[in-house]
Amino acid sequence: MQKKHILISEAAVLFAALAIFSSLLIFRVTTDIPTHAATVRWVIEGTIAPPANFLFYLLVYVVALFQTSAWALESATAVILAVSVAVKYRITRRYSVELYHELVHGPRDADGRSRDMRDGPDQTASAPAWAIPALAISMLLIFSLPTQTSFYLGQFPPNVWHNSTTIFVTPFALMLFWLSYRQLSAPTMRRLAVIAVLCVINVIAKPSFFLVFVVAYPLMLLRVFGLARARWIELLPVALGIIATTVIYYLTFVQSYGDLYGGETAVVIRPFATWLRWSGNIPLSLFCSLAFPICYCVAYREDLRTRQILQYAALCYAIAIGIFVVFAETGTRASHGNFMWQCIICSYILFWVTAVLFLEKLRNFGLRRWKNRIVLLAFLAHLLAGFVYLGRVFLVTGSAW
Repeated sequence: MQKKHILISEAAVLFAALAIFSSLLIFRVTTDIPTHAATVRWVIEGTIAPPANFLFYLLVYVVALFQTSAWALESATAVILAVSVAVKYRITRRYSVELYHELVHGPRDADGRSRDMRDGPDQTASAPAWAIPALAISMLLIFSLPTQTSFYLGQFPPNVWHNSTTIFVTPFALMLFWLSYRQLSAPTMRRLAVIAVLCVINVIAKPSFFLVFVVAYPLMLLRVFGLARARWIELLPVALGIIATTVIYYLTFVQSYGDLYGGETAVVIRPFATWLRWSGNIPLSLFCSLAFPICYCVAYREDLRTRQILQYAALCYAIAIGIFVVFAETGTRASHGNFMWQCIICSYILFWVTAVLFLEKLRNFGLRRWKNRIVLLAFLAHLLAGFVYLGRVFLVTGSAW
């Protein structure tokens, strides 16, 4: 794809996202965005202490040029969220190119060369010029399938449009996932340093994905290297993130920094307590959240055994769901579902990895295989659900829930 066309597509995504977030604010659709924007003003006025995961709020204040009016803060929030979506698109498109190339040519070494290219010229993977940009744009819109009781609550869509901090942290989480995956196959000290920085950024923006990473990445290291060949230095970013997360936990749940609601709150072990608040049929909710990856993994079961990145993405998703199932909050946060956000991020990662793998299957076999047609229909169903969800938010309910 030519550089000019790439820039045009990124600009289009930026302005489309800005239009969506601006509309959510202008039409006062019920979301978390106005509350998160107002949090900055409350901190400046001394009404509440600064949130422990302060990065998003600090950036809003800077982009608002240190103004605290509702208009300035909400406008700054809309801009930041639009940029976050555009960056997510850019990262998704770029990583899709790299992953697709790897699927065709084999894993890259530490010098960035594919194994079957070391003794010959670069043979670029042959994918239609429109395929990966279309995949990346589609990834921004796909949503969980609705159930009889809910379109969103109870499911784990790959995208949300109403929670500012989740939207903001997702590009950083995606970078952490991809670079840690690359570190598994081609470790470098430079990349390890970047991973360490990303761990800290994820924690101070929203620690949801790091709670998954801190379990998934060491398990993948053990699987790839084993105890005998373990590279213990790879755990340095994990340790750094754990320290930051511990500080965030103390400030949030012990000192109640940034608490908008007052009252005592704590983290407790209550299996399925939060999920059962929203879903009357958990297996159905899970299937409606994952119809496309499930169809792909049934059609191409061997990829779960042979594709390391699919194993990593599936492991992240399983851990994310496990955290949501096991842990809950008490007090004023009991119904907020704050242990759900990592499921949204990991759903996006799993859908993206599966979509690129499926693109390779389409390259090899086209739609002449009946199972490719079924998998494609599942993906298109999620895409259609994304359009319907946005239309429903603006035209029917006026609420993102």
